[in-house]
This record gives sequence, C-alpha cells and structure tokens, in this order.
Amino acid sequence: MFLKLFGSIRNNGVPVTLREYLDLLEGLSKGLCSSNKIEDFYNFSKLCLVKDEKNYDKFDKAFNSFYEENKNIINQVEKKIPESWVFNELKNIKVVINGLVQAVLLCLEIQVITLKELGLVENPRTEVLLKYGKKEFTKI
Repeated sequence: MFLKLFGSIRNNGVPVTLREYLDLLEGLSKGLCSSNKIEDFYNFSKLCLVKDEKNYDKFDKAFNSFYEENKNIINQVEKKIPESWVFNELKNIKVVINGLVQAVLLCLEIQVITLKELGLVENPRTEVLLKYGKKEFTKI
C-alpha cells in the first residue's frame, strides 16, 4: 500500500528517493507513528519523504489523492485489525528471534567444543578469539 503512496508522490513531481521511502518504512516498523491516525501518518510521511519545503504543496496533493483512492481499504484495515493483535504478534516475533539467537549461540558453543575435542584449538589465543567472537555475538 505504501508503495502506491511512493509512486503517487513521485508522479506528482516530488523528488523522493528509495532511501527516503525505506526510512519511512523503518520508522513505521519501529513504532514512530503508531497512533493509527491519518493525520499522524501524513505528518510522519511528509517528514520522511519531503526534503524541500517548495515540494510541500505537491506532496499534499499526492497524499490527498492517495488517501481518497485508498480510503475504503484504510478504514477496513483499521476496523479488522485490532491494535492489541498487532502488539501480540510483535511480541511473538520477538520470542522467535530470541529463540533463533539462542540456537545460533548453541551452534557456536558446539563448534568450540568440537574444535577442542579434535585438538584444533591448542593455541590459547585462538580459544580467546573464539570466546570473544561469541561474546560479541550475544550483544546483538
């Protein structure tokens, strides 16, 4: 849906780049505009996508056109997807990611143990580097 907005803005003569569009998506994914109000989304997208105030009028025209074309879809999405469900799904994703990180850490630990058993880690410096790499990974 936001790709349509991006196209509409570009078609109306606003020089918006892919980087700015990705910044908009990243901000949305981080919850910088999570109030579900169209005015907040309008202001946030204007902040991300318009770099010169001479393009504000073009942006306003493009956004209004986008909104009018997609008003029904936007209203249906707001009605069908409760905010609590979205937050629960985000929590579930966080749990899955934490599980994946733990699995990777376990694999790294198994590799260190295997290297020790095979006698490939004889140099204390190599062992320290392996441990240091593991600690750096746990900071992610």
